[in-house]
Amino acid sequence: MGGFFGTVSKTSCVTDLFYGTDYNSHLGTKRGGLATYSQEKGFIRSIHNLESTYFRSKFEGELDKFKGNAGIGIISDTDAQPIIINSHLGRFAIVTVAKIVNIQELEEELLSQNMHFAELSSSNTNQTELIALLIIQGRTFVEGIENVFKHIKGSCSMLLLTEDGSIIAARDRWGRTPVVIGRKDGAYAATSESSSFPNLDYEIERYLGPGEIVRMYDDHVDQLRKPNEDMQICSFLWVYYGFPTSCYEGKNVEEVRFTSGLKMGQTDESEVDCACGIPDSGVGMALGYAEGKGVPYHRAISKYTPTWPRSFTPSNQEMRSLVAKMKLIPNRAMLQNKRLLFCDDSIVRGTQLRDNVKILYDYGAKEVHMRIACPPLIYACPFVGFSASKNALDKNGALKVLTTFQPDTTIVKSMARLGLTFRVSNTYDQVSYLGRGENETYIDRNQSGKIGVYQTTPERMFHYYVAPQSTGNRTDVRWAKLANTSGEGLFVESNRAFQFSIIPFSDVLLEKVRHINELERDGLLTVHLDAEQAGVGTATCGPGVLPQYLVPLKKQSFEFTLYPVK
Repeated sequence: MGGFFGTVSKTSCVTDLFYGTDYNSHLGTKRGGLATYSQEKGFIRSIHNLESTYFRSKFEGELDKFKGNAGIGIISDTDAQPIIINSHLGRFAIVTVAKIVNIQELEEELLSQNMHFAELSSSNTNQTELIALLIIQGRTFVEGIENVFKHIKGSCSMLLLTEDGSIIAARDRWGRTPVVIGRKDGAYAATSESSSFPNLDYEIERYLGPGEIVRMYDDHVDQLRKPNEDMQICSFLWVYYGFPTSCYEGKNVEEVRFTSGLKMGQTDESEVDCACGIPDSGVGMALGYAEGKGVPYHRAISKYTPTWPRSFTPSNQEMRSLVAKMKLIPNRAMLQNKRLLFCDDSIVRGTQLRDNVKILYDYGAKEVHMRIACPPLIYACPFVGFSASKNALDKNGALKVLTTFQPDTTIVKSMARLGLTFRVSNTYDQVSYLGRGENETYIDRNQSGKIGVYQTTPERMFHYYVAPQSTGNRTDVRWAKLANTSGEGLFVESNRAFQFSIIPFSDVLLEKVRHINELERDGLLTVHLDAEQAGVGTATCGPGVLPQYLVPLKKQSFEFTLYPVK
């Protein structure tokens, strides 16, 4: 992602610039850069590689060379910055927090206009230079920045250090990445992270709105462009990226994480001895969960040192797995014979969740429960530069999903089903499918079900047994569709026969209640798409599920495609 800091002061800005930029270090791991401007020395710039060391250690020894009362700094996860441009708008330095999806298209367009690129990054176009070239096509800085908003697909927030010693700050047109304005006596600052402010004595003045452009001086801020009304800020800022003391749109990161855990703890009926957080971003949620649940918070896993980068950042899967393992150390004394509930921020690639659960059991945990603060991440984000998985929507809105399951047989001894479960609004109550019907079928009870195309509803698929349970399964399914009365909805197909059900109650509720009169609707339907589901057997009056009808405990894949229906 990346983060920036810029300040204009009545006195030297160098100390504030150095520490303010450093407070964005958790947002990037590739490049760091500083640029200052003074009447005597002009622009002074320095850029360093941060992939093997820290921002502070790279820049601390050369701070004396920077001069001036205005400066900008960047922690970049993309290209080398800042860059300095000389144009009809004058000379200026620029830093960006950006993700440009259509960079190749824009590069070809600019080259066709006889533009050239000089700041290559690893033989690729430097996207900050591309943004600068789009800016200088305008007659003014505002017109140039609006030209950026008009042409790029993705996101872009920026700081421009100009020759008059002021800084122009512009937030992404959709507000996907934040820009916060701070103030203290004799200085103004703009940053991606408000955590840069407290120790430098700045107070938050305001948050720039989507597409808003301002110009900062040492004693005031001028608005150059009013904000847009619509906003699409990245919620992952509160879930993962943000430092606990930071605020976005007036909402503190730690408060959001704590409240998420608190609400979950107040409603979760799991019986556990303590709550634990996966450092660092899972800790706030776990503290909230412990308070909401009324159980103690224990530190059963500790992060050894911040020298380990975030585990989803390295591009190599082997390195991601190593980082996920090595940075966290389990504490056997706090794990043994305990029923532990761990809170984590999200599941991005699953490197920690898959490997750490086994380690926790190996260290003596009696039970391990996991609670995740973020809704499931099922496809890549083109706006802020992280990838949840290899699944992505095509131009028609279709989502192809390929999932591989590897059960840990030291922990898992049997499985009821293997697949995907999600919930949708109960307005999508028109169901059709090609498979065995028209009543429920299971792998060991489906010979009476004839393969054909059937139409039904979630209510008709659910069977009200005396003891409430998940029902309504269909086997040998080739495709299934759920839609509302207008015909809008979702279509799913697979390259193999699969099983599915759509029922009007949640799995959690069906596990909880004992009588059908206790079933309560919550306005949502539960959808199961299963590669495998165990048979039902006849254990009440005969044998249980026969071995050939159990879910095999082996590695297997499940591929399917979801299509929007309009």
